[in-house]
Amino acid sequence: MVNSIKTNNTSKSPYLKIDIENETVYALVDTGATISVINKELADQLIKRDQEIPILPVKNVQISNAVGRKIFKVSRQLFCRCHIDNKQLFINLVQVENLNEKIIIGADILNQYKAHINFTEKTIQWSIQDEIRIVPFTERLPETDKTTNQIAHLDIIENTMTNIPMSQEERETFNKLIREYQEIFSDSLGLIQEYECQIKVTPGEPICQKPYPVPISKLSKMDKEIQRMLSLGIIEKSDSPWSSPIVGIEKKNGNIRLCLDARQINKKIIPDRECSMCVDEILIKFKGAKYLRTIDLTAGYWQCQLKETMLPFGLVNSVAEFQKILDKVLGPEVLAFIATYIDDIHITLTSFEEYMEHLKTIFRRFSDYNVKVNIHKSQFLQKQITFLGHVISEKGIGMNSEKIRSIQEFQPPRNQKQARAFLGFINFYRKYIRDLSQLTGKISQLMKKDKVLQWGDEQQQAFEQIKKCFLDDIIIKYPNFEQPFFWQPMLQELMWKQSYTKSIGKIDTVPLGLPVEY
Repeated sequence: MVNSIKTNNTSKSPYLKIDIENETVYALVDTGATISVINKELADQLIKRDQEIPILPVKNVQISNAVGRKIFKVSRQLFCRCHIDNKQLFINLVQVENLNEKIIIGADILNQYKAHINFTEKTIQWSIQDEIRIVPFTERLPETDKTTNQIAHLDIIENTMTNIPMSQEERETFNKLIREYQEIFSDSLGLIQEYECQIKVTPGEPICQKPYPVPISKLSKMDKEIQRMLSLGIIEKSDSPWSSPIVGIEKKNGNIRLCLDARQINKKIIPDRECSMCVDEILIKFKGAKYLRTIDLTAGYWQCQLKETMLPFGLVNSVAEFQKILDKVLGPEVLAFIATYIDDIHITLTSFEEYMEHLKTIFRRFSDYNVKVNIHKSQFLQKQITFLGHVISEKGIGMNSEKIRSIQEFQPPRNQKQARAFLGFINFYRKYIRDLSQLTGKISQLMKKDKVLQWGDEQQQAFEQIKKCFLDDIIIKYPNFEQPFFWQPMLQELMWKQSYTKSIGKIDTVPLGLPVEY
């Protein structure tokens, strides 16, 4: 979404003086912009100077104004080296024509580097390469802004840009690989080759349900989404005796996601017993990883061929079928060094050279099988990534700060439903908190069926104490299966023995690790 407003307001907008590919420019900082952009003139100038700058395609993306009227499409994005306050970072910039500003820094970069804007002090605080930097706004406006003050708001559906902290040599190696396999980075759908999903159902009458009524407010948006899916070949007109209703779910950007209510048809489908790895098994794969990357497939389920159409999500066997397809595409060689969860693929390696070698293997197999990658949701060479509510890094596994904030904001329960929701929420992080069950027991005892919640001082104290437990920055370590494991009573006895033997001059100690789970 782009809004251009001409005004005589003399108050200064937040601009930063940055170095982009050795070109000094003034970038507008706009918290309302979902993505970061560069105008065509500057993009052409940078590419002419350095033809090695990676150029990635952008398909099916439109820039529109606040009321949704289409203005123009964008066709490419640049992967650029940038310096802010002498700190190097790498950013994606979507090229936009007819943009007054040379560069607009949007929420994607601001969120990635945990930026905090202080309009009173006229500064921006950044976290770059684990170092906090406070950068003042520039004292003068860019030349392009002498007569026009432009406020741009850009919106791309569910967009998350990527960035890569690495050396110049590593960057060149990475850029070469991206250029070699740039055809796999696309917003358009791929069609995975050499595999077709088949849904088997039990004998009997077909399931045929009436469609749900559609609210007038969603009617035009749902029709637009149906036409889009028809044009992409995701769905087709059918006279099948099988029919399940759809529900239009509004996304954050106002668009509609069509969801199939497959509850009845799932009762007729013969279940596939393909078992995915549990979360704890996947987390162990991150042990020792210095280089992390998340690859997100473009509408992963829709890339899978179903007899005469594509695999929808929501069917009871969708996850199992998709897992089998990924196993076939990637093969045992690749599966040994990655962790997969549905359509998210996480690469975990200890050296850059090994990382690039394995990344090339994955890209090659994606190219061979016509798999497309969503670059907007993929993260390259990260020190840490978020995975199913956990923050993964070389140091260990931590809790997601957004989840912790939700726990801290939780109000005292007023009924059993709210109390059960609180217990379920914190139970997700039970492995991080020592003796958590002793605290939750005081609340769990109120969960008896057909009983009115009687919240007393004892429960309130336990409630507050539980929330305090989640204030600490707790990191649990990856298990080391080459070392012995101790459960808490054994560990306390061992520590006492070590203390005693040291006190009488004997050295007979066992190296003690950090907790892997409580």
